[in-house]
Amino acid sequence: MGCSGEVFGLDVREVVLSKERGRQREVDREEKQNRQTERKNRFPKKLKSAKKVISVQRLIIHSMILTSFVTDVIKNAVGRPRPDLLARCKPLTGTPQHKLVTWEVCSETDSHTLHDGWRSFPSGHSSFAFSGLGFLALFLCGQMRVFRPRSDLGRCLLALSPLLAAAIIAISRCEDYR
Repeated sequence: MGCSGEVFGLDVREVVLSKERGRQREVDREEKQNRQTERKNRFPKKLKSAKKVISVQRLIIHSMILTSFVTDVIKNAVGRPRPDLLARCKPLTGTPQHKLVTWEVCSETDSHTLHDGWRSFPSGHSSFAFSGLGFLALFLCGQMRVFRPRSDLGRCLLALSPLLAAAIIAISRCEDYR
């Protein structure tokens, strides 16, 4: 065994090349595993965010349906007159103006119009405004961490501002624009 480049009957170049191939295979395997873990990590995040969006949409839809049901039940139970009830009633001529009268003085023949005249409270607009904007206010409170011990006043005011908008909508329903 002289300087011919052989070690134990193997060519040195072949030994070096086989070691390099082995290292390259390990590097390739590691890269492949890293790509697979990246894909696994990315996909569930997208899936989780999609599930979160779908669950938020379901909650909003359920809150709107529940609001509609509760509003109709209260309207039927309470029965406050609308501001335009007299215009809907069209009282008969000769009806006393400053005395309490019953529905029998109405000349309107459409019973739906008369029944709807007694379904003023609570307003559907204000109910839906508080349902949707109240949900938004709670969502913002959660995202801004308003209910944590050390939250500042600015965050609280910003998170609760949708409730102010809902209150303005409810107050605007008290006007008769006819």
